[in-house]
Amino acid sequence: MTSDLIVTAAGGKLIGLDPENGAVVWENGLDGGGHGEVALAITEQRIFASASRGALFCLAYPSGTQLWTAKTSSSGRATILVEGPNVLVAKHGHIDCYDVSSGDRRWSSPLPGHGTVAIGVPGNVVQADEYGEEA
Repeated sequence: MTSDLIVTAAGGKLIGLDPENGAVVWENGLDGGGHGEVALAITEQRIFASASRGALFCLAYPSGTQLWTAKTSSSGRATILVEGPNVLVAKHGHIDCYDVSSGDRRWSSPLPGHGTVAIGVPGNVVQADEYGEEA
């Protein structure tokens, strides 16, 4: 493999693909994570994913080895933003902040409203997609 691994997220699971030939390198079913759309954020060392249930998954990039799982304050469609040592996850009226390395929750805050949430800091913004339903 000469290029970066392609990570796909759909149907409640992640799949790592070889960019040269499309071959499946690894799969992770995000056990207990739910189904449907999967929010995804990737850094040079980590893959963060969250499906419809109240969980955030962290996998090593590019191997796909699961490093940790954390419980989120809410379920539903997620928005994920990685900023320095923090990974922020917004779901259905809550935003949680976790330590990128350990998955320890640093803080949690309720938000007004119950739809999808955009998250941003200068130079790093993740827009919310369509409205998701709570699972």
